[in-house]
Amino acid sequence: MTDSKKEFFVANVFDVALYVIREIESIINFSLEIPASSCRLLVLLQDEEHEKCNPRDLDLLNKIAYWKDLNLKRSEVFVVNLAKQEVRFISLLKKFSPKNVIGFGIQPAEIKLHIEYDENTLFKFRDVNFIFTSSLYELSIDDKLKNKFFREALRPMFK
Repeated sequence: MTDSKKEFFVANVFDVALYVIREIESIINFSLEIPASSCRLLVLLQDEEHEKCNPRDLDLLNKIAYWKDLNLKRSEVFVVNLAKQEVRFISLLKKFSPKNVIGFGIQPAEIKLHIEYDENTLFKFRDVNFIFTSSLYELSIDDKLKNKFFREALRPMFK
């Protein structure tokens, strides 16, 4: 094999990402309505006090789903409470195949995703849109933060 062929062969070995999941993680989740066949928005949050999420937070999630600028159905929104379970990003991809993920009050490392990010900023990784931001409670009491989240991150996510 010539040197040029060796370089070509080695370069192509890493063109495909392989992830081995030895066991399928059971992920406790719920949707805002009877689930559709696809997940357009996966919401990750930390709520130590509630099995699913705080009723006040659920109200804000419903407002997000009803926001007409997003053209989103409540049945396309799934929620995972990470306070009650440990979940890896690859397992979330396998179970939900989400197009968009919002982490409220969590960091990427909590789902074993080791990437750099800026809070309240939309970014794409592995063909999935991500926003990591403050908790739903913090968003609900801080109008400046809430406006930044809705206008600069959430709205562009669904454009």
